[in-house]
Amino acid sequence: MVLAAYKGREEPQVRQRFEDMAYWNAFVRTDGQGRASVSFTYPENLTTWRATARAITTDTKVGESREKTLVTKDLLVRIMSPRFITERDSLVIPTIVHNYTRETQEVECSFTASGLELLDRTKHVETIGPGASARIDWPVRATSAGDATLVAKAIATDFSDAMQIKLPVNPHGMERNMVLSAFMPGADERATRSFNIPDGTDMKTLSASLTLTPTIGSALFAGLAYLAGYPYGCAEQTMSSFFPDLIVADLIKDPKRGNPKLAEELPKMIEKGLAKLYGYQHSDGGWGWWENDETMNYMTAYVMHGLIYASELGYDINPKVIERGTQSLKNLLSAKQDIKLVERAYMVYVLALAPGDNASVIRKELAAIEKKELDSYSKALVALTWQRIGDNSKARAVLESLKKDAISDGEMVYWSGTTRGVEYWGDDPVEVTATTLRAFLAISPKDNVIPKIVYWLLRERRGNHWKSTKDSALSLLAIAEFLKISSDASPNIEIEFTLNGRKLESYSVSEKDLLEFSSPMRLRLSGVNKGDNTLKVHKKGQGNLFFSMVLSFYSEEEGVPEGGGELKVHRKYYKLIPRVENDQLVYYKEELKGPIRIGEPLFVKLYVDCENELEYVMLTDPIPAGFDVAKERDRFPVRDERFWGGYYDYDDEWGYMYSGREIHDDHVAFFMSYLWSGKRELSYVLEPYLPGSYHVMPAKISLMYYPDKWGNSSESVITVEE
Repeated sequence: MVLAAYKGREEPQVRQRFEDMAYWNAFVRTDGQGRASVSFTYPENLTTWRATARAITTDTKVGESREKTLVTKDLLVRIMSPRFITERDSLVIPTIVHNYTRETQEVECSFTASGLELLDRTKHVETIGPGASARIDWPVRATSAGDATLVAKAIATDFSDAMQIKLPVNPHGMERNMVLSAFMPGADERATRSFNIPDGTDMKTLSASLTLTPTIGSALFAGLAYLAGYPYGCAEQTMSSFFPDLIVADLIKDPKRGNPKLAEELPKMIEKGLAKLYGYQHSDGGWGWWENDETMNYMTAYVMHGLIYASELGYDINPKVIERGTQSLKNLLSAKQDIKLVERAYMVYVLALAPGDNASVIRKELAAIEKKELDSYSKALVALTWQRIGDNSKARAVLESLKKDAISDGEMVYWSGTTRGVEYWGDDPVEVTATTLRAFLAISPKDNVIPKIVYWLLRERRGNHWKSTKDSALSLLAIAEFLKISSDASPNIEIEFTLNGRKLESYSVSEKDLLEFSSPMRLRLSGVNKGDNTLKVHKKGQGNLFFSMVLSFYSEEEGVPEGGGELKVHRKYYKLIPRVENDQLVYYKEELKGPIRIGEPLFVKLYVDCENELEYVMLTDPIPAGFDVAKERDRFPVRDERFWGGYYDYDDEWGYMYSGREIHDDHVAFFMSYLWSGKRELSYVLEPYLPGSYHVMPAKISLMYYPDKWGNSSESVITVEE
């Protein structure tokens, strides 16, 4: 063991660079004796680091060695903080001071908490014996949302230490969003948008994000940033990030659209996405929403679409993955007679893209599909399929029929699906219109309707994206195909925003500024009123400008009530009481009606109720600060909880109550591929580790691809005692 020590001093250097990996180098070359050296600076964690070296020679001899390094100090301080705090929480943040010297130390301990209200003293003197430690508790309260910076110091006569950490303070209340947007093609054009901030809004939380799109190409870079930063990782979301990565990587090969930073990053992003998609493939060759759920028609087609697209762009795609996916599509088409029409049309289209002799299956399926009354989405897919297999006359005939379904919106045009009574991705106007645009580009690329479709799609964005990952990816694919046959005009634009008669911001946009405007910009809002407000936009100069402003704010009420219509969720907490029965530990539930103590497990139960059968449902449940989610379910055998493990048994067949679950710092997310009408239960266990009074924001259930359809539980407050 090697000991790396810090020398103490009266006023300590504040440690704040904390990392999980100190150094990584995949290409270290040794000399003739097999020796090599590397140099690096340790992060400021006080911990035991493990170095692992693996070597291989040109004649395939291999070796491995491990060494440990302890980085420590004679006197050190640690902050026991939560990973986040929620506004209005009151809690205790302990600091632990360790004296590793051989003498008793008089230590002045101090603590500051920028962004939080410190409820007690800021300094304290402790006498700490050799080899001993002392805990000092600092009570704090979160009075506003934002970021908190915690600094703890421990100073003795000859030794000292200090550390700093930052953590988010999440807003209290329910988030609300509204979008203000416009398409401004004129050389001197004005637009006015009115909006209302409702009573009960916490005005301190009001923020605005502005996305300016001076060229159609800049929409691609903005959308890529949104999809790359999306926090969840199911097969669809992985595919919806992978698709635009491919699109942009192909477009920036054009010197006019070059982006050196993206050119360096995209290959890594594509490789990572490809590995995840391979991992999601099921044993039958298809894909579901997650790894272990049922193979799904749409997801199998969607992932195959992206992998084939990548292969056509020249990426090295595992042919066995494509082969198994193609066979899965054929099996699904032949085995299932109740496939929704638009899903069947999409599966057949992807089969037409796939390598191999699939012509007989495709023509048989097309003949059956065309006997039905087709919605616009299905028509677009059928037209694309005919074009792909070389029957352009049939493709044009379907396109003419599709043209009659167009809906005019001023100078723009869009398409919609049928109305099925519940939200379904096949009815989504954005997805339908994006796929229709691709059909026109493939079959009739000079049609005058094409720019009108593009403008409508761009106007429908909510900032730098549409309403979901899936419709965003499909829209970006369509726009990218449009850019292959079109060129953007160089913009030279001046734009000014005024709010309630006062100048808010102004911008100048030219071709050299396009990268600067490829990401949303935060606006400082001043002069916004509760009630009615008026935003005016004045644009001058050459170029088509789209702007989209997203206003976000939180409600200020205490005790947020339950809400929802077709989708409902109710949350309850239970203490788990351990008992031994037949020499085995078992836990009994007891409804939480008071405080809970540190170390006592807390059982969280979510009761879901919906009126109709739905697909692709997400439930996010915020957790209280100062709690950890128990990842090992086997530690807590709970009496009379048949759904606790996430499984159900229906007609003696085992399955999952949910398709996937993710644990994040401040919430747990459940994903359900199918949600049957009626009731369902989801549950997990929390373990408290910090005393305090914690506000737990409502659980929220929503449709992944129609996020405007949602319901929420009520707010909870949980008290934790030592």
